[in-house]
Amino acid sequence: MKSATFGSRLGRFGLLAAMAVSLIVLGASSAWATISHQSACDNEESELQGKRIGSCSPATGEGGIGELTNRNPVRQNIDQLNGYFGSLNVGGPVEAFQRQTKRDSGNAGTALAMFLDRQNGADLIAGYTPRETTGEFIQRWLQPLRDHNVNAWSNIAWSSPRDTHRPTRYDSDIWTLTVGADMPILDDALIVGVFGSYTHSDVDTSFNTGDVESKLGTVGPYFVYSLGDYLSFDTTVAGIFGQNENIIGSRTPGLRDARGEQDVDGFFVSMNANANYWVGNWGVQGRLGFLHSDTETESYDLGPEFRAFFAPGTPSTTTRIGGTNNELTQLSLAAQINHFYDKGLPFCEDTKAMPFFRITFNYDLDHDNIQLPFGVSQHPNDDDEVVLNWGVTLFGNGPFSGSVEAGRTFARSRYEAWSVSGTLSYAF
Repeated sequence: MKSATFGSRLGRFGLLAAMAVSLIVLGASSAWATISHQSACDNEESELQGKRIGSCSPATGEGGIGELTNRNPVRQNIDQLNGYFGSLNVGGPVEAFQRQTKRDSGNAGTALAMFLDRQNGADLIAGYTPRETTGEFIQRWLQPLRDHNVNAWSNIAWSSPRDTHRPTRYDSDIWTLTVGADMPILDDALIVGVFGSYTHSDVDTSFNTGDVESKLGTVGPYFVYSLGDYLSFDTTVAGIFGQNENIIGSRTPGLRDARGEQDVDGFFVSMNANANYWVGNWGVQGRLGFLHSDTETESYDLGPEFRAFFAPGTPSTTTRIGGTNNELTQLSLAAQINHFYDKGLPFCEDTKAMPFFRITFNYDLDHDNIQLPFGVSQHPNDDDEVVLNWGVTLFGNGPFSGSVEAGRTFARSRYEAWSVSGTLSYAF
């Protein structure tokens, strides 16, 4: 009986000891997690260093802010350029129509000059005699552009990338305005051009009840080389520069939002091999593309409101958030089908239309992984996506041409996007 009582007491003592050890271990783990969390926020050289997303960082992870300042705006820029390059190398009946109307490309400039000359006529009646009329002035300045077959173009695009995974969830609106100009050399075999763009991104970062507002500029040259009637190659090199404004807690009741600004700079290189083939008024185009982009975001300070919310009881000072380096290397394969209406539109016979449908498969050879603190679950870092685009290109009987298109991105895990863009081109 005594041995049973002693065994029972020993068992209860062992159970209590085990519980005590468990509580000590749990408490130590919790304290270490808290210390690690605070030191990560304090130390720019810590593990945080832009490699984690979550309670400590507004959007600094590779794959978090990396998608916002690298993949999404760069991909939108590339799509704008590829859409324009595709209109340069359509071939088939479209190229024949463009050659036929090329000699009329000065009509718009001539019409503008004639209109302004009529305004000069009013000056003559008033007794003012200019040395040269406005029309003559315009014609004189346009002539070098015509002599070199300069083509100017612009594109405006909108897209709405979103991540549906709760720990990294965001919704965004991205607007990009791009302008460019180019001219052919080497007997029209090589087109040399330059472009510049401005991108404004407004991103709702739900995972930290905040926002990221990004303003980026991109500028660089491009080259399009035609190898016969069926093949062409294009290359673009561009520099990226701008700024992000990071806001945390803008939708958290009782929290004054913390703000911090960081500079962004980087570059991208894009290369494509293009092919086209026509049977009558039906044509197909193919594109094999390569993209590499690299952007860096500098470290920045968040206001004391950030520490007051995430680390209450600590000194009310600013919090240093580490910078990031985000890289993306991507292959793409695209196929497009076109139909050229050579009889013109019912309401405007001089304008020809070419509806098109395109499917693109993008595969990431290398991208920065999404990393979350303290073992928070994350969705797989998916490597591929599919993009569907549909639209129409219009060719006028004169210097103007343009296109409008819409797109849908899907098949990347918990990521999707819609897009709309329009291009206007003027051949001097």
